[in-house]
Amino acid sequence: MDVAVWEGARVAQIAGRKASMRTLIRVASAMTFCAALLAIAPNASADGEAKSTVCHIDGKGRVRALSVADVAVDAHLDHGDPEAGDPVPGFDGFVYGETCEPTLAVFDRDNDGAGDDVDNCPDHFNPDQLDFYGSPAGDACEDTDGDGFLDNDVVNEPNFCVSLSGSLHIQRGSARCYSSAGTLDQAIASAPLATAYANFGTGTETDNIAVAAGLGSTAMILRPGDNNAAYAYGDWSTAHAGTGNNNLATAYGYYSEAFAARGDDLIATANSYECTVGALLPGVEATC
Repeated sequence: MDVAVWEGARVAQIAGRKASMRTLIRVASAMTFCAALLAIAPNASADGEAKSTVCHIDGKGRVRALSVADVAVDAHLDHGDPEAGDPVPGFDGFVYGETCEPTLAVFDRDNDGAGDDVDNCPDHFNPDQLDFYGSPAGDACEDTDGDGFLDNDVVNEPNFCVSLSGSLHIQRGSARCYSSAGTLDQAIASAPLATAYANFGTGTETDNIAVAAGLGSTAMILRPGDNNAAYAYGDWSTAHAGTGNNNLATAYGYYSEAFAARGDDLIATANSYECTVGALLPGVEATC
């Protein structure tokens, strides 16, 4: 072969190899760029277009997750394609999951992170799920005095306190509450200057409750005794129960006084203005 021809072929061969190598380098660089783009923005297309997932229903009724451009989502929804979180037709309690698989629904109507099935107060935002009383209702849903206003309602309950087993849980305004440590005694006051004592001090008495709901009222459980209740609803009224077991004293009247103490199963109810009544016979209600 002519030397010049051979050298020309050799030069062409080398040039071809270099061109191929440059092409491979360009392809590898492009692949690396695309991989980085997807890692940074998995919900975006190569041109930066944002994408979302819809649960596409094909002609045979099969559902699969489909990534579509955000601008096309409405068209899919209008067509009848559901989104993640939508209910699954014909299957109560199930919704489409993030991958469009039917998933047992977890409802959280107060959006506090606790599903309705476990939330101790599902209609009120309480992410801490506090339950001072250990009752079925969480603190956010407690209406301890039963007046229709929640304990944490600072607008309708500006003067309010709760003490349970010697621990003061809530105290607002001029209401005052006291209970014995180491017991299950409750003291609740929900009016200005109202005071509730449930075996104030120390003792082994248990399951006593004192509620002072009238202006300046006083409800007091006298030690010792179990399962006693004193309710002072009238303004400046006083209710005493205790020094025995299963006694009930209720004062409704303005400046009234009811005493159910020093015995068992005593019941005293003061209904009238400035009346005073004391129960003497077990099981027989004394009224005024």
